[in-house]
Amino acid sequence: MRETVFEPFVRGDQARRSDGGSGLGLAIARSSVERHAGQIWLDPEAEGTVVHIRLTKT
Repeated sequence: MRETVFEPFVRGDQARRSDGGSGLGLAIARSSVERHAGQIWLDPEAEGTVVHIRLTKT
Protein backbone atom coordinates (compact mmCIF):
# COMPACT_ATOMS: atom_id res chain seq x y z
CA MET A 1 0.00 0.00 0.00
CA ARG A 2 2.90 2.41 0.63
CA GLU A 3 3.52 2.81 -3.09
CA THR A 4 -0.07 3.81 -3.88
CA VAL A 5 -1.47 5.39 -0.71
CA PHE A 6 -1.22 8.95 -2.12
CA GLU A 7 -3.02 8.04 -5.37
CA PRO A 8 -6.69 9.04 -5.82
CA PHE A 9 -9.34 6.50 -4.80
CA VAL A 10 -6.89 4.21 -2.98
CA ARG A 11 -8.32 2.94 0.29
CA GLY A 12 -6.15 1.27 2.88
CA ASP A 13 -8.53 -1.26 4.37
CA GLN A 14 -10.56 -3.36 1.93
CA ALA A 15 -12.82 -4.47 4.78
CA ARG A 16 -14.13 -0.91 5.33
CA ARG A 17 -16.16 -0.35 2.19
CA SER A 18 -19.20 1.03 4.04
CA ASP A 19 -17.63 4.00 5.86
CA GLY A 20 -18.45 6.47 3.08
CA GLY A 21 -14.85 7.38 2.31
CA SER A 22 -13.73 7.77 -1.28
CA GLY A 23 -9.96 7.44 -0.91
CA LEU A 24 -9.25 11.04 -1.88
CA GLY A 25 -7.94 12.49 1.40
CA LEU A 26 -4.22 11.75 1.01
CA ALA A 27 -4.29 12.51 -2.73
CA ILE A 28 -5.72 15.96 -1.98
CA ALA A 29 -3.19 16.46 0.82
CA ARG A 30 -0.33 15.53 -1.51
CA SER A 31 -1.56 17.93 -4.19
CA SER A 32 -1.87 20.79 -1.69
CA VAL A 33 1.53 20.16 -0.13
CA GLU A 34 3.28 19.88 -3.50
CA ARG A 35 1.64 23.11 -4.74
CA HIS A 36 3.31 24.81 -1.79
CA ALA A 37 6.69 23.28 -2.70
CA GLY A 38 6.49 20.92 0.27
CA GLN A 39 6.98 17.21 0.83
CA ILE A 40 4.62 14.55 2.19
CA TRP A 41 5.56 10.97 3.03
CA LEU A 42 4.74 7.98 5.20
CA ASP A 43 7.02 7.23 8.13
CA PRO A 44 8.63 3.91 7.19
CA GLU A 45 9.49 3.03 10.80
CA ALA A 46 6.24 3.96 12.54
CA GLU A 47 3.78 1.47 13.91
CA GLY A 48 0.53 2.16 12.12
CA THR A 49 0.14 5.02 9.68
CA VAL A 50 2.11 8.20 10.31
CA VAL A 51 2.16 10.88 7.62
CA HIS A 52 4.81 13.61 7.67
CA ILE A 53 4.46 16.97 5.93
CA ARG A 54 7.30 19.43 5.46
CA LEU A 55 6.65 22.97 4.29
CA THR A 56 9.46 25.50 3.99
CA LYS A 57 9.40 29.25 4.00
CA THR A 58 10.31 30.85 0.70
